[in-house]
Amino acid sequence: MPVLQRIVALLSLLLAAALFGFFYAWVCSTMWGLDRASPDVAIAAMQAMNTSVRNAVFAPAFFGSGPALLLAGC
Repeated sequence: MPVLQRIVALLSLLLAAALFGFFYAWVCSTMWGLDRASPDVAIAAMQAMNTSVRNAVFAPAFFGSGPALLLAGC
C-alpha cells in the first residue's frame, strides 16, 4: 500500500473517531444535564455551548471527516 493511501486512511479514521468521540461525550454528559434543567435555562445553555464549539480545534473533525472519508473510499 503506497504511503499516501496509508496517510489518507489514517487521517480519515482519526477524524471520524474524533467526530464520534465528541458527539458521544456531548450526548452522554451535556444533553442529560440539560434535560434536567428548566427549558429557559437549557435553551440559553445550549446556545452558549453551540457558540463555544465553533472554533479551529473542532472544525477539522467536523468539516474534514467527510472529505477525508470520501477520498479514502476512492
